[in-house]
Amino acid sequence: MKSNSIITLQSYGARLFIKLARSVFSLFFSKRIMIAHENVRRSSLQPDYQGAKAQVLIQESLNHLALTVYHSILRGFGVRQNIFQKESQLNSDINSVLRKQGILLESSIDLDSLLNQDRALIFMSAHIGAWEELIHLGTVLNRESYVLSRQMKIPIFQRLWDRSRKHFLPRIDQVKGTDQSERARFIIKLLKRKGAIADVLDQHSASKKAVHCEFLGRVAATSTDLSRYAFSSDAMIIPIFLIRACEIDTHKYRLFILAPIDPRSYLNQGLKRSESVFNMTQTCTNRISEIITQYPEQWMWIHRRWKLD
Repeated sequence: MKSNSIITLQSYGARLFIKLARSVFSLFFSKRIMIAHENVRRSSLQPDYQGAKAQVLIQESLNHLALTVYHSILRGFGVRQNIFQKESQLNSDINSVLRKQGILLESSIDLDSLLNQDRALIFMSAHIGAWEELIHLGTVLNRESYVLSRQMKIPIFQRLWDRSRKHFLPRIDQVKGTDQSERARFIIKLLKRKGAIADVLDQHSASKKAVHCEFLGRVAATSTDLSRYAFSSDAMIIPIFLIRACEIDTHKYRLFILAPIDPRSYLNQGLKRSESVFNMTQTCTNRISEIITQYPEQWMWIHRRWKLD
């Protein structure tokens, strides 16, 4: 890893919470930690992360997860504002918003031009860095925006997340419930109105429409939803990741915006729609792999991402 521990740059309260969370992880989530070790061992990061180095990687990954939970709790109780709080950004262009919040933009793309395109936008991210902050980027866009969200299996975590997100972007499931067909129709209509959605793509998909993509050297069942939405609405997929700066400098975060994935570039290849959807989904997965390879300590390794093997 290229960075120092995230703990050293945090407030006393955050450091205390991270230490407490590590004890909770060890006591109640030992199976998840074992899954993380197995994921690292079998990933394309090898042979660079073995033994003690793999242990440090997973420990730092848990530190980042704990910090995300800590910030979510503070937002839920109104102690912490989201960095993309809309009312504080009025009459500001997006670049000045980033500078005010201590965010370094890592992109060769002009962000203002990208966000002001007369096309629908699909923001694609992953469980890496400060993803909970990032999903509310849509609050500073001058367009109708929603977050795609999945219900958690542990009710107390779901209530915590609901509380932390209540002042920001509306969730699709809050508007249209959990019926998948109804949600899909709502999303496509939204995107055809030049709206925007935000979602993460690094979870195992049990959908029958999932495809088998290569992800960090292994095959993963990957949702095709974002690709199908893009083809149905002519929306561009924007790979975007908010990485915590783990060294002492003037920036708190680095915002990575990778090359947009445009469905138009797949239309003239003489392929069936299903083949184009697969190729586009694999491209999306490759973008996520790129950022994880750069910052593996900030990704959530405890997910059972590879269930196929």
